[in-house]
Amino acid sequence: TLPPGRNSIFKGIKNTTIIDSAYNANLDSMSAVLGMFDKIKAEKKWMILGDMLEQGNSEKQEHERLAEEISKVKYDKIILMGPRVSKYTFPKLITNNALPAGRQESRITNHEKVVKFINPDEVLKYLREHIKGEETILFKGARFLEGVVEHLLADKEDVKKLCRQEKVWRIRRRQWGL
Repeated sequence: TLPPGRNSIFKGIKNTTIIDSAYNANLDSMSAVLGMFDKIKAEKKWMILGDMLEQGNSEKQEHERLAEEISKVKYDKIILMGPRVSKYTFPKLITNNALPAGRQESRITNHEKVVKFINPDEVLKYLREHIKGEETILFKGARFLEGVVEHLLADKEDVKKLCRQEKVWRIRRRQWGL
């Protein structure tokens, strides 16, 4: 049994499958989870990726390199959440700048496949409005993504299986509109 927030799988609303890996992130863990997600067979694959915190002076470079890792994965929708992925990752994804040397085409041909938000309540609102059903949705990164996952669970008893369920974290999520 893995600790909460590390590739836990849940049934979500509208018959979605939720892969919860919302417990923190760095480029290595992002790359590993993206590689795993790429191998999953699913009709509709969505990724909700949050900031990588505590990157220090390499924050910009690490978030730009994240765009390179994302460009290797097959997906239907990418939802970025946080000031760092919005500022550094998003611009690389919607241009050919995310391509490894030698590649001329981008996997992102429709910019509507990539959206960005700063706060988790905005992501939750977007998901509630756009999930049609049957999506497989990966959550990876920081900034209270577990609070978004909580509101998308089919079985509310699964909340206790999410990371950061202590009182202090519940209070902080409420401050973010979750």
